[in-house]
Amino acid sequence: MKSKIQEKIDKFLQDNQDDKYAQFSRGLIASRFPILGIRTKELEGFAKELLKEGISVYDIPLIYHEEIVIAGFMIAFSKENAECKVEKLKYLLPYIDNWGSCDMITIRLKGLESQKDFFVSLLKSDNAFTVRVAIIWLFRNLVKEHTEEIVDYFSQIDFSKFEETVNMNGKTVPQSYYIKMAIAWCYSEALIYKFDFMYKLLASMDDRFIKLKTIQKACESYRIGEQEKQHLKALRG
Repeated sequence: MKSKIQEKIDKFLQDNQDDKYAQFSRGLIASRFPILGIRTKELEGFAKELLKEGISVYDIPLIYHEEIVIAGFMIAFSKENAECKVEKLKYLLPYIDNWGSCDMITIRLKGLESQKDFFVSLLKSDNAFTVRVAIIWLFRNLVKEHTEEIVDYFSQIDFSKFEETVNMNGKTVPQSYYIKMAIAWCYSEALIYKFDFMYKLLASMDDRFIKLKTIQKACESYRIGEQEKQHLKALRG
């Protein structure tokens, strides 16, 4: 027999699912969890509602992609201290299996600066999306003032652990793709703050994929000047 909490969650999922949006999302996100197609705004609002009612992350079934996102939002929006949030994040991490849930949850994690060592430790995980969580969090919280430190952390990632492939919108890609794309995103942002340092790094970079994606993203940014973009384009070779 379902609990009242489960009935409440089931009703929310049923009332807000969108088959067309779900089909669109499945084309972008490869997940082992069914995708119902619920908009982010609705997921945020429902997560806040559950928190107000005193419902715990541990009460969320975690059967659907959207339930995992709701649980992540509950962790992010809760008034708990950093240690409690991290303990709940540890519980949720094995369920984060795609870039969508990873990024939506991680960019909302605030007030965890005291937990930097925890996120650094996640870079050694055997789960590609746990590593991506670490990259996104470290990038958003440290990149402005600690660019060199970020680069050092990312240089220690063992990409050989992530050669297993996933099917993404009809294409087969290694899981390392999602880690390297996150790094390229971070490095393209780092160019805004430490251009000379990052330029020299790119000039000597052996990983051509990260190098080219970083340059591509930087050249798409309105926060980097045209002269700097021309210098970057010259590195493509």
